[in-house]
Amino acid sequence: MLGTRFYLYHYDKEGQMLWQKKSPGIVWAVNVAANGKLLVAAFSDSTLRWFKLEDGSELLALYPHIDQRRWVAWTPAGIYAASVGADTLLGWHVNNGPEQAADFFPVRCLRELYYQPQTLIQVLTENSVPQTEANDAGIAATLSEDKAVSPSKDEAIPTEDKAIPIPDTPKIFPPRVLLQMPKDGDNFSNPEIELKYQLRFHGEPSPADLYLMVYGRPWRTIKATEQADPASGQITVTLPQQEVEIALIAKNVHGVSPPEVALLDWKGKKPSRSVQPVLYVLSIGISDYTDETLGDLPFAREDAAMFTAMWKQQTKYYRKIKVKNLADSSYTEIMDSLAWLRQEVKPQDVVMVFFAGHSLQHQDTRKNSYFFLPANATPTSNTISTTMLIEAFSGIPSKVLLFMDTAYFNLLGVKSEELSSADIDGFANELSSPENGIIVFSSVVGTQSSQTGEGGHHGIFTTVLLEALSGKADHNGDRQLSLLEIGNYVSNRVSELTQGKQTPVLAIPETMTDFFTVGTVVNSLSLKAISMTEDQADGSAKSESTLPTSE
Repeated sequence: MLGTRFYLYHYDKEGQMLWQKKSPGIVWAVNVAANGKLLVAAFSDSTLRWFKLEDGSELLALYPHIDQRRWVAWTPAGIYAASVGADTLLGWHVNNGPEQAADFFPVRCLRELYYQPQTLIQVLTENSVPQTEANDAGIAATLSEDKAVSPSKDEAIPTEDKAIPIPDTPKIFPPRVLLQMPKDGDNFSNPEIELKYQLRFHGEPSPADLYLMVYGRPWRTIKATEQADPASGQITVTLPQQEVEIALIAKNVHGVSPPEVALLDWKGKKPSRSVQPVLYVLSIGISDYTDETLGDLPFAREDAAMFTAMWKQQTKYYRKIKVKNLADSSYTEIMDSLAWLRQEVKPQDVVMVFFAGHSLQHQDTRKNSYFFLPANATPTSNTISTTMLIEAFSGIPSKVLLFMDTAYFNLLGVKSEELSSADIDGFANELSSPENGIIVFSSVVGTQSSQTGEGGHHGIFTTVLLEALSGKADHNGDRQLSLLEIGNYVSNRVSELTQGKQTPVLAIPETMTDFFTVGTVVNSLSLKAISMTEDQADGSAKSESTLPTSE
């Protein structure tokens, strides 16, 4: 094997060239797999790529990000898998002619068609690209030098490098939203404003629903059937009387558009008094399963009670704190509690939901990469799917933080080829996408398993989260904890305690402010201080309370 600036060559032992392939960049290293069927090469565009040794056809590419946390892998047909937060590193650059800027569509925009992690596993195990839904739909019919998969604009590759082309697929792209009024940076003094927009289509136009997001959360939906003109229109909306970030997103049969974002500055009369948010906490811990084959998790119920107790201490930041703790709750109880949130929560409030228990994935489904198991669930019934959670959270107008400690598939009593550990990366990416706007804090990444502390009384994730709120995450010493401060501390500390076996990850929608303050340091928090709360929750199907706080 020989790699050069422009080509990759394969020679036999007599020196005869068997094949040559154009390179996407300078070839820095090559190696042949032990099975003698695959070639792996490292390129100057920061990718590793796998080729069939037989004919040099590319099977798979991997782009590991320099932050050592994110990665994205894909086939030449665009089928991909990505770690949490990495589904924007790869996409299609689509030209709009010499007079207009090009559009960039991250792969997440076409997630329903192209996100197929199981296919990538097949590629390497079978040394071929299997037939997929995308191929069946005619998506991979032709190759074009004009459309290429490459790192996004802020991850630009050297100018002399050239990305491997992928299928010419202009007809499958969702429309691009163009916000004509107001523009980013505009002022407004009347809370009722007019939004004017256009939709730019690539290929045949297709009707699209529009989603208006405010502070990264759903504010209003305009169905395609409500629009007089499918290519342009205007919307009258009432916005909060303060600086506000809005985003407009289009979704049709082809996918979801990138968000069109505008930050608007309020110049009207300032409200006489700012209202503190109400904190809603829904904490769910499943320790005892009615299906004995699933395997119980003794610490899950206690962790849920501990999570509730943590946030009950945040009385300085929130006007009221309303908590609901569900211990060993059924499918109906959980869904009813999610409905309670939709009915009560206001846009300025904050919602925190905690899940501790079993989760899994069915091998025959791609749309739902995650199923949570309530106390009365079996592997195939009374489960709460990705789709159900998205629908439940979409009706909540406030910021929603979902904490998940459910990666205990290794402790699941049922073993079947049809079941596997939940796709945490895919689940977190889907919920934190701009159109869904959920902040996801997962106890693990990838196929990791959640670990427990000494004695198995608590999950390490929940224990370290308690440490964070006790002040250890207060990196800048201002006695206030931002979301990123908590996320960074918990991720690093859990990874340290488990020697890298478990790495929590925080997924924040790009349309949401990164440094949203979620709490204040409470020095009195400790496992001992909340033990009474756990005892009260133990054996109780449900407990509710409302804490009045400082006005």
